[in-house]
Amino acid sequence: MQTWIANTRRELARDSAGPFSDGRKALLRMVDELGVTPGEVGTLARFVAYETIFGVLYRLDEPDLAEDDVLEVLQEQLPSWLLVEVVGKDLRQTGRVLTGLADPSDEFECRGQDRQLFSLRLRPGRV
Repeated sequence: MQTWIANTRRELARDSAGPFSDGRKALLRMVDELGVTPGEVGTLARFVAYETIFGVLYRLDEPDLAEDDVLEVLQEQLPSWLLVEVVGKDLRQTGRVLTGLADPSDEFECRGQDRQLFSLRLRPGRV
């Protein structure tokens, strides 16, 4: 985490108006002015990463447009997503899809700062 904060300082010094500079400035304010520890920053970063990844997996696994208040007449016309397994250069489908992506069970585990960020094991299913 210390390296990330040091890199943020260097990047801001190099380009104080670049992409996400407001986020970099907020990070340094948290650490320098508000006394947030690097460990707490790491915990927050892992939480944001988990929520982002889970949100994407949920959208891939549960593309229920009704839950998003989409008009019923549009639900059959709008695309949804499906994660499938393919092989070969021509991307032939094997007939297996990945399901259960949005189940936050022990199959999807967020770990502490000294280990890998996430462990995700998927069990392929059949179409």
